[in-house]
Amino acid sequence: MAHHIYTTDAFVVESAPSGEADRFFTLFTEDLGLIRAVAKGVRLQKSKLRYSLQDLSLSKISFVRGKEVWRITSAHIEDDLYRRHQGNAAVVHVIAKVLGLIKRLVTGEQKDEKLFSILAQAFAFLETRAEWKDELKLFEIIVVLQILDNLGYLSRKPEFRRFLFEPWSAELLSAMEEHKALALKEINSSLKETQL
Repeated sequence: MAHHIYTTDAFVVESAPSGEADRFFTLFTEDLGLIRAVAKGVRLQKSKLRYSLQDLSLSKISFVRGKEVWRITSAHIEDDLYRRHQGNAAVVHVIAKVLGLIKRLVTGEQKDEKLFSILAQAFAFLETRAEWKDELKLFEIIVVLQILDNLGYLSRKPEFRRFLFEPWSAELLSAMEEHKALALKEINSSLKETQL
């Protein structure tokens, strides 16, 4: 019986070894939502998948649905966010936190192109600055507000409107400085209410 192959862009949220040569991946995909998938033999030196499934990367991945779990059949790395930002541990930490929040809040396999787009645009904006210092916290606040709003966990206060709908810019980061305390309070309250 032939298996249907699904191909989609996916952020590699995290991975863990399984058995002697396999690896389990948590992936946030554009077409399938949040899924867990196994890559057979990926830890072997000869594996072609080995370098295309790095944690904190964006890859185009093909899957087939197995009896119990998705199985990765091929992958091509599009953007290795970890390697790109490895010189700035704070940026890597924020990327990991944002993807960790997706893992925590997104339940089940459900397509969410808007949420995928929020992540793609935010991570693309990270590339626009040569250096990130104090603005990195403002970046994190804005992207978390966008995630919470998209998932229906945020009460839409007028003060947050521009941060939910305007494109990323240096001006948007600066504008958050004034609303930072209120935004953090709202984020903490929203996360508490999710009970996740």
